[in-house]
Amino acid sequence: MRERDHLIEKHISEDVTARNERLAFEEEFLKDNAPKAEKYLVDLIKANEGDSKTMLKLSRFYMRQGKLEKAEVYLRDAFAFDNENQEVALAYACLLCQVNRYLEAQVILTHLLESGYKFVTVNMLLSIAYTMSNDSLMSDKYAAISEIAQLRESNRLAPLGKAREML
Repeated sequence: MRERDHLIEKHISEDVTARNERLAFEEEFLKDNAPKAEKYLVDLIKANEGDSKTMLKLSRFYMRQGKLEKAEVYLRDAFAFDNENQEVALAYACLLCQVNRYLEAQVILTHLLESGYKFVTVNMLLSIAYTMSNDSLMSDKYAAISEIAQLRESNRLAPLGKAREML
């Protein structure tokens, strides 16, 4: 087995990180062997300690496995190491909503909205977070903003300030 892996690594110039990512994918999705996939992902974390993207990969694995507590540990760490990584922040906010911590999610989502990240998506997620925290006024506000932005992006509504020109 090791000889074959070494031959493959040498032939395709695959480093250890790429190999662990590939093997984790194969074990999880092709062989349906979550424990072995987890082993490869944990090895990946050890090799890339402190890397928010690697922690995000492991946290997404745990979310797919329904292990939200473990996912939260890695997402919280990824967010702490790299709180400017908007992809990590969005994933963390989504997880916080899943574990009923809507106020924390709202803070992160509001920050993402202020930075202009994925405007439609973040507005919709804010609407969901406010719905879950029983604030229907704010929920309706963000749902409407998301819907209008989505219509503009799909050219089914005139861009802001261009309605008269369209007539």
